[in-house]
Amino acid sequence: MFSKKKGAIIVVLCFFLPFLIGAKIDFWSQFEQNFRKFKSFGGTFKQEYYDSIQSKSFVSHGLIEYLSPGLMRWSYNKPDEMEIVIGTDRIWIYDPILDNVTIQRLDQITRMNAIGFLQNQSKLSVIYTPVKPGVVFLDSFKNHHPLFLKPKRTDAGYREIQLAVNKSNFQITQFVIIDNQSNYRKITFSDINTGMKFKPEDFMFKVKDNLEVINEFDK
Repeated sequence: MFSKKKGAIIVVLCFFLPFLIGAKIDFWSQFEQNFRKFKSFGGTFKQEYYDSIQSKSFVSHGLIEYLSPGLMRWSYNKPDEMEIVIGTDRIWIYDPILDNVTIQRLDQITRMNAIGFLQNQSKLSVIYTPVKPGVVFLDSFKNHHPLFLKPKRTDAGYREIQLAVNKSNFQITQFVIIDNQSNYRKITFSDINTGMKFKPEDFMFKVKDNLEVINEFDK
């Protein structure tokens, strides 16, 4: 059964997954150079999760904040509220409906999903290899370049990633994560502002006294 929390974790950790694309060496080179230049940004997102077993899509919306090299806050507001904060060594998952917060180790999640490059400066082409997509799930965007990749690690937990990259500023407008069961998760960004004045301490969740804490960090 699909877990909303688990799915959301995968989404937030896979936010920036770019890749190498066939013969488009010039575009790839420019994209990789500009990828590290985005130090901070904020905006809105739409998430579509497609469940292949149920043949049904689930849509949610929210706000995203990012500070290099991997601090993030995903605030879901529709249809259900939820907040995921990624700090330097831990993740807070706040569920206002259940009135609890789950704290997990960041390194455990990154190992599970093979996305450790978010916390370091690994060369992206070392982690991914180009692939010809069987099905293109990306929407059509003007002045965008589609990119397709597969992780080199066989235990990554997903089989393919598709991105729509703006040709002018190299920002990722949309990405799709396809798992081994043919489920996919599509994230579309809008109203993105770069150069936001965030501080590292902005990405620490403040636990209220009356909040139930599920602490998996110290286990």
